[in-house]
Amino acid sequence: SGTILVMSKEFSRKSLNDAGGGSHKKPGQKSFVAACSECRSWLPMLLPHVIGKIAVNFVMENATPVNYYVYNGKEVSLFGIHHQSFLMSHDLFFAILGLFVLAGDMLSRR
Repeated sequence: SGTILVMSKEFSRKSLNDAGGGSHKKPGQKSFVAACSECRSWLPMLLPHVIGKIAVNFVMENATPVNYYVYNGKEVSLFGIHHQSFLMSHDLFFAILGLFVLAGDMLSRR
């Protein structure tokens, strides 16, 4: 939705600039090859969304299910396997992790 908002602002700005010049042409659909040749105009706006999508896919589709369904210890070490003094209950840890995943998902959908 952020990309759509950026693109709609860009088209609004262009149409306002063109409105004073007499004939007003509607933007037509470009071919795939023509759009790819002009990637310098749209790719920088798209890159932050692509990077964010890659991070979300990795965490939601890989790391979270592995944690929930593979880890079967009774306690979770908060600072790595070599620190046995900071332990948390397995169920409490995954409840907190689930809340952070839920909050991150909700905040990303503003």
